[in-house]
Amino acid sequence: MNDTARRMREVCRYDFTDERGRLIFQKIRYTIDNPRPNERPKTFRYFDPGKYGGIGGLGKPAGADRLLYNLPAVLKAIRRGDVVHWTEGEKDADALIALGLAATSHHQGANHSTREQAAWLYEAPGVVLWVDKDVDQPEVGAHDAAMRHDHLRSLGYTGTIELRRARGPWGGLKDVADHLAAGYTLDQAVPVNPARLAACAARWTANANRRAGYAR
Repeated sequence: MNDTARRMREVCRYDFTDERGRLIFQKIRYTIDNPRPNERPKTFRYFDPGKYGGIGGLGKPAGADRLLYNLPAVLKAIRRGDVVHWTEGEKDADALIALGLAATSHHQGANHSTREQAAWLYEAPGVVLWVDKDVDQPEVGAHDAAMRHDHLRSLGYTGTIELRRARGPWGGLKDVADHLAAGYTLDQAVPVNPARLAACAARWTANANRRAGYAR
């Protein structure tokens, strides 16, 4: 199929702010019509409002990888003593936010979270880590959740950490957004055994990340 039939359409923009609510960048989600063979039907770009002297332009600003999605609301929830849900994507976080929960996500894609991002959650009484079910490479979602878990523990985090995934077989619902859209409740999410998660995550490689479409 030639590229004349391939078209990127903007779906939405996710705002990433600093802790005071100042917009630092946007992550733009696109749908791809008629994707190329082995290409995912979605992609993302960054928009830096400060680029070109404040005109703005595509690109990720320096320091972006220290920020989490929905950061001011998450920090406010932590001060209230709320549990925070940490997902692999902004769409998943938004599905939880719509339920009135404190939820966040890292923006870099699977297996690219940072300790700086995890540090924002240090004072939360508990964190729920959602595990994505990547059909062909289950180790990708497993390793991403394990990485977030390890970031928290390496910081000396002493709160509770829960691991959950969407209900159903591995080839079905992929993430918490799918889980909720299918009509399931949070209580119907499946707890993930940490030892089994670690065993699956141990099979992860950078090539698996690329095959799953998460190359940076």
